[in-house]
Amino acid sequence: RARGRLEAAAQALATTWGSEPLLRFDAVSATLARERGAEVWAVAFAREAARLAEEARALGDRAALYEAQILVGSRQGRAAARVPLLWLLDRLEHVATQATRHRPRLASARL
Repeated sequence: RARGRLEAAAQALATTWGSEPLLRFDAVSATLARERGAEVWAVAFAREAARLAEEARALGDRAALYEAQILVGSRQGRAAARVPLLWLLDRLEHVATQATRHRPRLASARL
């Protein structure tokens, strides 16, 4: 569930952002936007959304790896390590919440 919630929140950010992939909005993009007259706050909101999108991608990759390891472990009668799994679930929830809360800010920052 946590992974699905994060994927939905990240997709909502991407949809709000528009056509260009949010992950491509890097320091160079931010500088170019400022040179074109974008407000500092708008660029900061876009950079934060890009950071959240990158973290969501990395956590999604980690979740997929954990799911595969849990599946293999269960076939072999081994339990999953509890602490890393709980950490991952917490991060998935935390970043999903951050992304959801950030979406209105990103919407106001159309560059």
